[in-house]
Amino acid sequence: MSEANGQDFINEITTIGRIHHVNVVRLEGFCIQGSKWALVYDFMPNGSLDKFVFLDQGNNIPLNWERLYKIALGMASGIEYLHQGCDMKILHFDIKPHNILLNEDFTPKVSDFGLAKLHSTDESIVSLTAVRGTLGYIAPELFYKNIGGVSYKSTQVKYTFHHGFMIDMIKEGTWKWEMPPRMKRNL
Repeated sequence: MSEANGQDFINEITTIGRIHHVNVVRLEGFCIQGSKWALVYDFMPNGSLDKFVFLDQGNNIPLNWERLYKIALGMASGIEYLHQGCDMKILHFDIKPHNILLNEDFTPKVSDFGLAKLHSTDESIVSLTAVRGTLGYIAPELFYKNIGGVSYKSTQVKYTFHHGFMIDMIKEGTWKWEMPPRMKRNL
């Protein structure tokens, strides 16, 4: 395992170990055995949200509006908890359908904290050396920003973008985002 992957693993354990919320996945334990590292979470029998979102990619499991509404509210509640409900603010940096897990009742759980950044509730600026997240899910204003410091307010904008973007994907059953030419040039 690379040093970067090892740091992601440690970040995930450190971050998720602090979190106790109905809309955030619960870490049950972890195991390190030689080069094999594993995180053990609650079992999520309905998998991740992406299999219900990307209906145009062969998935045929549509969700009714009541369930979609419950998922949208749960995602927002989980993200709000990470920002406001913990003793430390937790910036996830990779909210996407693949990282929203669904339990037996389709209660959404925010997961995958490998890119997360913890910071004090007193701090208004978080130091970053590079854009974090999955291309296509990064709020455009953060992608174009010259990285160095990210304000808490800009991360709220980012998560508003994520949440709105994901609600649109859930509603439409497809991913309609195309990378703008300017963004392609910046890669």
